[in-house]
Amino acid sequence: MARSGRTAWWCAKAEGALRRALGAGGVLTPAGVAATVTGALPARLRRRLRRQLWRLGWLTPAARVPLDALDEPCRPAGLRGVAAPLLDLAVFGLPGQGMAARDRRRQDVYQQLSAEIMREAVDSVSLQAVARRALNHPEVVADAQLKGMVRSFIAEREAALVRPPPAEAEHRARQHASKLQHAFDAPAPRDFPTRAETLAQFARRLSDFETALTHFDEHSARQALEGLRGLRARFPVHITAENLQRCEEQHDRFLRRIATYRRQLRELADRGAAAAAAGDAKAAAWILRRFDAIRTLVPGLVPEVMLAELRARITNSEEQTETRELRRELLRRERAVADEIKQLAAAIRQYEQAVRQAPANSPELQRAETAYRAAVERVRALDSDWLAGLILQLETLLDDLQDPTGELHNQLEQFIVRVRAALNRLRVEVRSIQAGRRSGGAGESA
Repeated sequence: MARSGRTAWWCAKAEGALRRALGAGGVLTPAGVAATVTGALPARLRRRLRRQLWRLGWLTPAARVPLDALDEPCRPAGLRGVAAPLLDLAVFGLPGQGMAARDRRRQDVYQQLSAEIMREAVDSVSLQAVARRALNHPEVVADAQLKGMVRSFIAEREAALVRPPPAEAEHRARQHASKLQHAFDAPAPRDFPTRAETLAQFARRLSDFETALTHFDEHSARQALEGLRGLRARFPVHITAENLQRCEEQHDRFLRRIATYRRQLRELADRGAAAAAAGDAKAAAWILRRFDAIRTLVPGLVPEVMLAELRARITNSEEQTETRELRRELLRRERAVADEIKQLAAAIRQYEQAVRQAPANSPELQRAETAYRAAVERVRALDSDWLAGLILQLETLLDDLQDPTGELHNQLEQFIVRVRAALNRLRVEVRSIQAGRRSGGAGESA
């Protein structure tokens, strides 16, 4: 996978994790921001970034980081080489994070909920319904201060509904003092609504039905259509079959259209999964952003379960691709070490064979001896420090792999055991050759 594509994928994952954390908790400390962002990164990059940020003192609550601290000329040496978008997220968080933005958002939500309560609460029953909905608002639940503000407004509205305004109280007093309290008899209750009332009820249901179609709200559209069918069944004289038939045809077209859109979304998810499998992280991240935008603009078109399923297909394909690449890199590194040890063993054995068979001072013996001396130097270089570095490199690759069963770690341990045994055999062969040469007067030191 290209470096720029992988960086774009990490940035998208880190930004998503940060938005979820802010949505759940409301406020994050500098250490919390860094932990959330780096938690979405591979283990090696995660450890490096956290270590450098702690060393710079940027994760303490009192930290004051200059705005140009991450610019190339001013960036600390330990953070060079890390993508700038990742550093911005880990150090400064999302744009707009802070007390002023949070207060503005609190006031916006409060004004919105207050307007809904004033518009819908006309009596105690409607006030209870709208108050319950307002207090269950996600942002109200997550913000104690906002909840207190909304509760106070609900109490004020409740008091206003219980106590009539002065003008209405004065009017009621005059009515009570008058001897003409009831000028006309109240109309007798009717068992059936009039034609006008039935058509008005049908028009309201029809408006709800068309609104649901516009917002691709399949559930609300079905409920509104059931209500229209019920009115037609109860009052066939007032509501014609043609009116209901038009709604049925609209609903059929709506279902076909929404099925087409969802099929296109699944095809788009297939493209995203294919792009992730091919290593095109930029295209996969773009498709994920398309899904989020569609969900925001038309929530009824993409149910949350379907969106999570489509997003999981792309994410899992990306993770599988990265896992395959890391497995290939691990296998390539092991094969390179094994091939080098085989070549060293072949050079040593060819020299032993040349000493026994080739004439002294022959070109064949000289070539074998040159290769043998180079192999001996290389075997001496493959000491315990080199083996420790090899183990660290391979374990770093394993840190980025999903290995719940521990199979890969067991394979790595067996590979290290085989490498150590092979190097020990080579050293024994070299010492044996050198001992033979010393006994023959060659005098080469071990």
